Amino acid sequence: MRKILKYKESAKIRLDRFLSGTFSAYSRNFIQHLIKNSKIFVNGENVNANYLLKKGDKIEFIVPSQEVDLIPEHLDFDILFESDSYLIIDKPAGKVVHPTGDAAHTGGTIVNAILDRIDSPETFPYPTRPGIVHRLDKDTSGLMIITKNKTAYEYFVNLFKNRNISKYYTALCVGELDYKEGIIDSPIIRDPKNRKRMAVGISSKAKNSITEYRLNHLYKHNESIFSLLNITLHTGRTHQIRVHFSAIGHPVVGDKVYGNRKINFLFSKNYSLQRQFLHANCIKFRDPDTRKMVEFNSNLPTDLKLVLDLML
Repeated sequence: MRKILKYKESAKIRLDRFLSGTFSAYSRNFIQHLIKNSKIFVNGENVNANYLLKKGDKIEFIVPSQEVDLIPEHLDFDILFESDSYLIIDKPAGKVVHPTGDAAHTGGTIVNAILDRIDSPETFPYPTRPGIVHRLDKDTSGLMIITKNKTAYEYFVNLFKNRNISKYYTALCVGELDYKEGIIDSPIIRDPKNRKRMAVGISSKAKNSITEYRLNHLYKHNESIFSLLNITLHTGRTHQIRVHFSAIGHPVVGDKVYGNRKINFLFSKNYSLQRQFLHANCIKFRDPDTRKMVEFNSNLPTDLKLVLDLML
């Protein structure tokens, strides 16, 4: 849904306050979420929620409908753990996390699959994503936390905000990195030429982004070298791992957005790899009920393991 309007008042007002007051169906938290995710623009620019509107400003408002019918559906994936507060699921590749409110993804999502396990979905801040405190890209597999009530939701949001959750990934990248272990500390912004992509860049709008890696194994195959990496995320930006390794010349194998097309084609043809070789294999945090540190692990999925087996 796209809305375009002009601010006609003389008095200045915060963007988020104005929009939540103008569109009563949308909460202020929901508006702030849209601004943060580049769904709202002022005079063609992505601004902050506290931007002060002035007379004549043109606001472009791209918002998913909040009237999506969330219907419980059966999807085949593993639930590794469940308590009264949260679930740990092993998301398969190819599954979208939550409905988008448009024709693209109205069903068949993780939210649809766990909806009947969530207490009072309507009490969560974002109507189309009850229980969701973090996401994995559609074609990334692995561990996700799903909260079952608003109290648990707020607890985990706070953990993520304060970087008190440890997230680990496995990725196969093109080439051999200069160092067997290291840290990529490069800010990430939305690509100004393509708003569906992210990019490394220096700007007042860029967000601090830190990715740590360690070489697990080198694969030399058909005169090419590939690096299997153990990755630790210290921040959680959109497409962070994929953007960072593409920026240093070692894109994730199979990545259709930031990767090497020729290599992607070869892996699709020779190893039937239809998605990026990226898997969220481990997550650690303090349990909201027991306050004890817990750890969950996920084995490499069959499609990714097959690639490694065939490369040996």
